[in-house]
Amino acid sequence: MKTCAQAPCTGCSSPSGDDDTCATCSDPYVFEASTSQCTGCIAGYKKDGTTCVEKGCSVENCQTCVFDTEDQCKTCKDNYKLEGTTCTMKTCAQAPCTGCSSPSGDDDTCATCSDPYVFEASTSQCTGCIAGYKKDGTTCVEKGCSAENCQTCVFDTEDQCKTCKDNYKLEGTTCTMKTCAQAPCTGCSSPSGDDDTCATCSDPYVFEASTSQCTGCIAGYKKDGTTCVEKGCSVENCQTCVFDTEDQCKTCKDNYKLEGTTCTMKTCAQAPCTGCSSPSGDDDTCATCSDPYVFEASTSQCTGCIAGYKKDGTTCVEKGCSVENCQTCVFDTEDQCKTCKDNYKLEGTTCTMKTCAQAPCTGCSSPSGDDDTCATCSDPYVFEASTSPVHWLYCRVQEGWHYLRGEGLLGGELPDLCVRHGRPMQDLQG
Repeated sequence: MKTCAQAPCTGCSSPSGDDDTCATCSDPYVFEASTSQCTGCIAGYKKDGTTCVEKGCSVENCQTCVFDTEDQCKTCKDNYKLEGTTCTMKTCAQAPCTGCSSPSGDDDTCATCSDPYVFEASTSQCTGCIAGYKKDGTTCVEKGCSAENCQTCVFDTEDQCKTCKDNYKLEGTTCTMKTCAQAPCTGCSSPSGDDDTCATCSDPYVFEASTSQCTGCIAGYKKDGTTCVEKGCSVENCQTCVFDTEDQCKTCKDNYKLEGTTCTMKTCAQAPCTGCSSPSGDDDTCATCSDPYVFEASTSQCTGCIAGYKKDGTTCVEKGCSVENCQTCVFDTEDQCKTCKDNYKLEGTTCTMKTCAQAPCTGCSSPSGDDDTCATCSDPYVFEASTSPVHWLYCRVQEGWHYLRGEGLLGGELPDLCVRHGRPMQDLQG
């Protein structure tokens, strides 16, 4: 077949012979005489490659465009109206309105409404609500039951309960929980309706079929009033009792051992031992000791004492100083004085009273240490700082006392004295 006889060409200039020149074209093609080809397109069409295709409307929701244009809308689709160059949905086509009185054109009057809305003819709007619904702003919402635990209310009411939720029963206008839905009961024989028979119980309760109640307790539990409580061990210091008993101990707490029916404290848990090699079980071997005791590995006992302590029977007691008037002894000794008490000084292994601590001197300038300087005197003596350490003392002459030096009496055999009316009152030299 000649090309001139093939679409879109519809006629040859010379049907017979070998000439293959196109003479006419089918719509929507236009014959180009200069090329003898179907290269053009009639109005309303455009070239897509070598094919003439109809121009379409690119405007969204447009039904028809102005002839020979693609972006100038002439008419919109049903339920849309032309606003300038745009097709917008009519209000009458938007929920809750479900139908327009005139789908085509610019008329925007609502004709029908979807449930639960009611069409108001006077306003041509969906402003009312069907029974069982109420307005919440501009929206119809289903009326709900305000009665607590209510499943359904009387039709078109919100506070008159008709049926309660499962495991609740209607008492007057109130839904109350059934007894069979309350612990220890865990299931009702009929969850809906007013029947209140218990069907199952939670542990540790046992369901009694004869009474349809949770009155029994499983093994290991006992009744305390209406409550099932776990049986406990009444045996002192018992960890666990024989199952389903309260007075038959099976295992004792750590550091206790079972002796017959009693848990007694292991020796290894008693002072001075502070740790057992095996806290649980019956083994009673000591592992550690508290100060001042020393653990003896050979006997697993606290038989020794640390330095500074000695045994007094079975007890470790701190070593004390046996030296009279000694403050501290040399470490780990009892008879080697290191420091004396105040007003005493160490002379060899003995603590002797300092002169400054003997009458009539009543105070030492340095109570501790070996310094022996007098600091204060008792009445009727007067301390003379310039002669300290004191060799000469003055008497309170204003009170009738006078000084009598011992050297003037019997060749010095008598000491210095403070005397009153010729009677010596006190030895001054000490």
